[in-house]
Amino acid sequence: MTYRLKFGEPAGRSWRRIAGEQIAMARDLLASGRDVDVAIHETRKAMKRVRALLRLLRPGLPGKVYKREKARYGDIARLLAGARDEAVLAATAHELSRQTMGKARIAAEALASNGLAAKHSGTESSLESLALADQVAREVKAARVREAIAALDEAAQGLAALKVRQPAYQVVRQGLADSYGEGRRAMKRAYRDEEDEDFHDWRKAVQAHWRHMLLVARAWPELFEARAQLAKEMSDLLGEDHDLYVLIHSAEASEATGAAAAAHDGLVRAARARQAEIRNELHVKGKALFAETADRFIVRVDAYWNAAKAARKLARSNGARGADVIEVVAAAGGSGGKAGDGKSKGNGTRRGVRPAPRVGAAAVAKPERKSARTAQTKRRGKTAGKPKPQRAAAKPSVAKRSNRSAGKTLAAKRAATKRPGAKAAQARAGRTSKGSSRGSGRGRS
Repeated sequence: MTYRLKFGEPAGRSWRRIAGEQIAMARDLLASGRDVDVAIHETRKAMKRVRALLRLLRPGLPGKVYKREKARYGDIARLLAGARDEAVLAATAHELSRQTMGKARIAAEALASNGLAAKHSGTESSLESLALADQVAREVKAARVREAIAALDEAAQGLAALKVRQPAYQVVRQGLADSYGEGRRAMKRAYRDEEDEDFHDWRKAVQAHWRHMLLVARAWPELFEARAQLAKEMSDLLGEDHDLYVLIHSAEASEATGAAAAAHDGLVRAARARQAEIRNELHVKGKALFAETADRFIVRVDAYWNAAKAARKLARSNGARGADVIEVVAAAGGSGGKAGDGKSKGNGTRRGVRPAPRVGAAAVAKPERKSARTAQTKRRGKTAGKPKPQRAAAKPSVAKRSNRSAGKTLAAKRAATKRPGAKAAQARAGRTSKGSSRGSGRGRS
């Protein structure tokens, strides 16, 4: 029995397969007569799984059909709810009694010892009345179980009547986006208004998302199962928050007076303090689970789903069956290869590429150190095979000294021209040079 969608399976077939498995499991547990409380609890969880699948398929269903099926499985769960609520209330009061002191603890212990908290007046019931109440409760529970079994049989017969109008993944995609967006909105509303009912509504959305992540987990098991685990933790916390709300409502509805009323007030304060702790933790986890918008989330799911389908096709072409994305990526990397590095599996070859020889770990380590030194040499501007550049580095120094000497000579000449009488001496030297030139010219003629 696998609560997972299958690639390429029509939505209607997925509905009949998964819902049929959950119905059959619940019926067998209830009909067995063993540990009725456990059977009731597991049946209620099975109905929640069926309703979560129904919620995922909602975009492909006519409105009347969706409402009819939702009511059908909701009624079965509610039919068995009353048989369990009193036990949950008593367990909540018992847990709170361990966290409180004084009168509040006394009130919590009183509620824990009497599941009918709304009628608790502080008086002790006789043993006869308690025994009678227990017998009546067992008879009522048995009648509800029989009624639930009949309803499950009717639901199983109606599975084939559900028809999904759109292609399977398009329905799942839209249903997943709608459910995720509903969870984000419910979270914002709960922390904006701080109403107990809003947190209970958020719990329903979180539970739906938890089960939806399990349904699409084949796309990437590690990722989606991690999201499902986080959503389950949040669902448990929100469940405790709701149980505390029921306990608070029961204590406030009590007709106790005097010291008993004061004890109930202390119990309510303790329950509210615990709710505040839970909601602070939920706020952090909720920001992680619903971090992105519904549009961005569904784009990622699309990518993972399509990649998983491609991986499955590739695995089948290689003779494998049922491989997921991670397995195919690891296989494509070969022995020690990374995803996407182009290495082939095992000793297979690509065109024009020879397989690497098998070497031991010690032989692999030495080239890695050499490669590291080569990379370090390149970073420093050096290349392998060239002599050390200390001598070559001296040439730029000689050139610099020559340039500095030439600069000093030019500076000395400029300074000499600036001394007093230098310009007159230069003029006389120029006239003498011209006269010599004219004289030599006349001699030649």
